[in-house]
Amino acid sequence: MKFVFPNHFNVYLHDTPAQALFERIERDFSHGCVRLEKPKELAQYVLRDQPEWTDEKIEQAMHAGTERTVPLKQPLPVYLVYFTAWEQDGAVQFGNDVYGYDRKQSRDE
Repeated sequence: MKFVFPNHFNVYLHDTPAQALFERIERDFSHGCVRLEKPKELAQYVLRDQPEWTDEKIEQAMHAGTERTVPLKQPLPVYLVYFTAWEQDGAVQFGNDVYGYDRKQSRDE
């Protein structure tokens, strides 16, 4: 399953057969697109205003073996964010900056 949204980088959200990757701490295995842990649930959400898209119909479409485009009735904003620091239990946590954005930002200041 693939969720396409307008952007200048051809990034999209997609299902993956490699479900074991969601168990790993490092999650930078993609080549620019975003793997979804629960694509069916996202499909149910984005199609919630289209009653003809029942859970059964979504499931059938997922396994039909053919590509199908389903336009949304209303635009749905998609925001991709990248965090290398966050708050957890009152303390700042730092993660690896696998894309080098922190280094680039500190040079731009």
